[in-house]
Amino acid sequence: MSQFTFAGKPASKMPDGWASYDLAVESGLGLVRVSVKTKKEGAKWKAGSWFIFDERLECGWLVFLFLPVKGGIRAWVMTLRESFAMAHGQSQGPA
Repeated sequence: MSQFTFAGKPASKMPDGWASYDLAVESGLGLVRVSVKTKKEGAKWKAGSWFIFDERLECGWLVFLFLPVKGGIRAWVMTLRESFAMAHGQSQGPA
Protein backbone atom coordinates (compact mmCIF):
# COMPACT_ATOMS: atom_id res chain seq x y z
CA MET A 1 0.00 0.00 0.00
CA SER A 2 2.81 2.40 0.84
CA GLN A 3 4.40 1.89 -2.59
CA PHE A 4 1.24 3.18 -4.27
CA THR A 5 1.14 6.17 -1.94
CA PHE A 6 4.85 6.93 -2.53
CA ALA A 7 4.09 6.83 -6.28
CA GLY A 8 1.39 9.50 -5.83
CA LYS A 9 -1.52 7.02 -5.93
CA PRO A 10 -3.27 7.12 -2.53
CA ALA A 11 -4.41 3.67 -1.41
CA SER A 12 -6.68 2.28 1.29
CA LYS A 13 -6.71 -1.24 2.69
CA MET A 14 -10.05 -2.98 2.68
CA PRO A 15 -11.22 -4.83 5.82
CA ASP A 16 -9.88 -8.38 6.31
CA GLY A 17 -12.07 -10.91 4.51
CA TRP A 18 -13.39 -8.32 2.05
CA ALA A 19 -14.61 -10.09 -1.08
CA SER A 20 -12.83 -9.69 -4.44
CA TYR A 21 -10.10 -7.16 -3.63
CA ASP A 22 -7.66 -6.02 -0.94
CA LEU A 23 -6.92 -2.37 -1.74
CA ALA A 24 -8.62 0.60 -3.32
CA VAL A 25 -6.17 2.85 -5.20
CA GLU A 26 -6.82 6.28 -6.67
CA SER A 27 -5.38 5.95 -10.17
CA GLY A 28 -5.94 9.52 -11.30
CA LEU A 29 -8.87 8.28 -13.39
CA GLY A 30 -10.89 7.00 -10.44
CA LEU A 31 -10.67 4.21 -7.89
CA VAL A 32 -9.15 0.91 -8.94
CA ARG A 33 -9.79 -2.33 -7.05
CA VAL A 34 -6.55 -4.21 -6.37
CA SER A 35 -6.13 -7.87 -5.41
CA VAL A 36 -2.84 -8.76 -3.66
CA LYS A 37 -1.32 -12.26 -3.97
CA THR A 38 1.71 -13.28 -1.88
CA LYS A 39 4.16 -16.15 -2.33
CA LYS A 40 6.81 -17.02 0.27
CA GLU A 41 9.98 -18.85 -0.65
CA GLY A 42 10.23 -22.17 1.13
CA ALA A 43 11.25 -25.79 0.65
CA LYS A 44 8.48 -26.50 -1.88
CA TRP A 45 7.66 -23.04 -3.19
CA LYS A 46 8.63 -23.79 -6.81
CA ALA A 47 6.27 -26.78 -7.02
CA GLY A 48 3.13 -24.83 -6.16
CA SER A 49 1.18 -22.28 -8.15
CA TRP A 50 1.34 -18.60 -7.32
CA PHE A 51 -2.36 -18.45 -6.71
CA ILE A 52 -5.67 -19.72 -8.00
CA PHE A 53 -7.51 -16.99 -9.84
CA ASP A 54 -11.23 -16.81 -9.21
CA GLU A 55 -12.88 -15.36 -12.31
CA ARG A 56 -15.52 -13.78 -10.09
CA LEU A 57 -12.96 -11.32 -8.70
CA GLU A 58 -13.97 -7.73 -9.26
CA CYS A 59 -10.56 -6.10 -9.47
CA GLY A 60 -8.72 -4.02 -12.01
CA TRP A 61 -5.14 -4.63 -10.91
CA LEU A 62 -3.28 -7.62 -9.47
CA VAL A 63 -0.24 -7.18 -7.23
CA PHE A 64 2.12 -10.12 -6.85
CA LEU A 65 4.49 -10.06 -3.85
CA PHE A 66 7.37 -12.50 -3.59
CA LEU A 67 9.00 -12.88 -0.18
CA PRO A 68 12.42 -14.50 -0.70
CA VAL A 69 14.45 -16.06 2.11
CA LYS A 70 17.32 -13.69 1.30
CA GLY A 71 17.04 -10.20 -0.11
CA GLY A 72 14.20 -7.74 -0.33
CA ILE A 73 10.57 -8.16 -1.24
CA ARG A 74 9.89 -8.28 -4.97
CA ALA A 75 6.60 -6.93 -6.31
CA TRP A 76 4.79 -6.69 -9.64
CA VAL A 77 1.64 -4.74 -10.47
CA MET A 78 -0.43 -5.96 -13.42
CA THR A 79 -3.55 -4.52 -14.94
CA LEU A 80 -6.23 -7.14 -15.26
CA ARG A 81 -8.14 -7.51 -18.48
CA GLU A 82 -11.40 -9.29 -17.92
CA SER A 83 -11.19 -11.27 -21.17
CA PHE A 84 -7.73 -12.60 -20.23
CA ALA A 85 -8.82 -13.43 -16.71
CA MET A 86 -11.91 -15.27 -17.89
CA ALA A 87 -9.89 -17.27 -20.43
CA HIS A 88 -7.12 -18.25 -17.97
CA GLY A 89 -8.86 -18.27 -14.58
CA GLN A 90 -9.75 -21.35 -12.57
CA SER A 91 -13.41 -22.16 -13.02
CA GLN A 92 -15.04 -21.98 -9.60
CA GLY A 93 -18.58 -22.58 -10.79
CA PRO A 94 -21.63 -20.74 -9.46
CA ALA A 95 -21.33 -18.86 -6.19
